[in-house]
Amino acid sequence: MKLPRGVRLDHGSVQVRLYHNGSYVLCKNFGPPCDESLDAAARAYLDAKLRIREGRWGVKREARQIKFKEARTLFYKRHYLDYRDPSTGKPRTEGSKSVAGYCLESLGSTFDGHWLHEIGIKEIKAYKEECIDAGLAAATFNKYRMFLSSMFSQFNHWGLENADSAIRLPVDQGGGFLNPCDHVPTLNENKRERVPSVEELKKAHLWCVQNNQNLWYAIEMALLTALRKSDLLGLTGNVSGIQGKTGDTFELPLTIAKPIEYSRKAWDRLRAFM
Repeated sequence: MKLPRGVRLDHGSVQVRLYHNGSYVLCKNFGPPCDESLDAAARAYLDAKLRIREGRWGVKREARQIKFKEARTLFYKRHYLDYRDPSTGKPRTEGSKSVAGYCLESLGSTFDGHWLHEIGIKEIKAYKEECIDAGLAAATFNKYRMFLSSMFSQFNHWGLENADSAIRLPVDQGGGFLNPCDHVPTLNENKRERVPSVEELKKAHLWCVQNNQNLWYAIEMALLTALRKSDLLGLTGNVSGIQGKTGDTFELPLTIAKPIEYSRKAWDRLRAFM
């Protein structure tokens, strides 16, 4: 296979490497050899050479500032929907996309109103304290922190690759790129009790009222006996068991013949049971 000028194969992947003034100005993989990857690599090489010849390489226009909501949407599209493994050309799994989408949406509930470049160390520390106060599990916070850190790093990387699409990011005192997540430690231990809060129970009941109130008793008992989502998905028929803390027996019927009435007294009973 004849390769275009400036294009090479590296461990089965099409790659372009270009030096200028003793350092890399372009080093990028384009995936496994095929007509599309070879054409993309050749265009990237010619564009880089043209920019160097015209003196445009390294001359950055002012980075665009964007809100976090736009940033997470762009990050999800480029890093998950459009991503292809450089060595195999395969996209990310549906599970990976689903987890990323959920975590980014959860981060959006806190940061969507912020400019991306204004989310610094102080804001990440405040978010960490909120997660601790809310009883968020350490593993969950650490996962959210990882996605946020990856977003900052990727936008910085993409801006170095193509200065014309650079996004404004947090900077340190010297004006260089700062990833604030690197300065906020992960959580080692933040255990959450496996019983729902009153607010969680209210949300569950509201869902039942709006969808199928006959399911309320089953959902109520599932919550109070601390069944996980994976346990609930596998339920069929009537399920019996023993409540771990009290030793009481219970049943989880999937259908209820008569409507279940809701009252303040019912909430008092739930809170006492918890």
